[in-house]
Amino acid sequence: MKSRSLENPPRRVGIATSRQRRGFGMIGLRGVPQAAALHLVVCFGGSSVALAQEEEEAKAVSFEEACEWLEADRFEDASQAFGEVMSLMIESGASSSEIAAAAFNQGLSNYFQAESLRELSPREALATASYSRDAFLQATRERQGFRRASMRLDALAGMVEELMALVEEEEEKEQEQEAAIEALLERIQALLDAQLELKVMVTESDVDRRPINRRPATVAQETEKEPLNVDRRSIEFENQQLNLVEEGHSIQETMIEMDESFSLADEALENLPVPEVESIMKRPLELMDQAI
Repeated sequence: MKSRSLENPPRRVGIATSRQRRGFGMIGLRGVPQAAALHLVVCFGGSSVALAQEEEEAKAVSFEEACEWLEADRFEDASQAFGEVMSLMIESGASSSEIAAAAFNQGLSNYFQAESLRELSPREALATASYSRDAFLQATRERQGFRRASMRLDALAGMVEELMALVEEEEEKEQEQEAAIEALLERIQALLDAQLELKVMVTESDVDRRPINRRPATVAQETEKEPLNVDRRSIEFENQQLNLVEEGHSIQETMIEMDESFSLADEALENLPVPEVESIMKRPLELMDQAI
């Protein structure tokens, strides 16, 4: 059973959950005047103050659901729910303490979401951390001296610094990959050009394979039917072809190494909700098929 502790200052109901094991946990609605038409809910507890208005009671249920989602590690759902509850509170003229509670819990949801994303996607984690900071700042504005929110902001500053370093490292790797792909494409294109050039040279050196000239042959053209140094040229062409084949095999090995490197990155991202993209090796493979 999840541990919880209640704080009971005058006219206030507060909660703390098992997330206090991480430092300090989510909080419940606090600082509620007796005249407020709001159904108070203590997350994961049965204590409540029954009031008449069904609309206000529905708000409390949303707050309770958000607490449950946060405790169940459904951070994105919890953040959205706390944001909706906070908007309703502002519209209904709720107290600053109530709004601060919702803002703090929204910041907490984003904080843990950023933590869960830091290894998979530092960029997304950094963006989520910024949402967390905004929520904690709002909580401190609504409730002066909100110590928990201030502590979270301090911890968040360290997280943001680490995430920025991870993003910078990721960008450097991407630049290296782009440079490697560009160099590979240049090698493949050079191989294709050399293969086509060799083909033209062989064709021009082979009298039988030259385009047919329907005009009467001159004496000079007759003497060209038997090229000089045929054996030597043949060996040269063969050596050039062997060199091209060797370069093709080298390119293939490089492509395999790069493909394995990219595959490892894809495995790390396969659980993220990102759209499927075209393989980065598609164009190199197409050129390779033409060259070999």
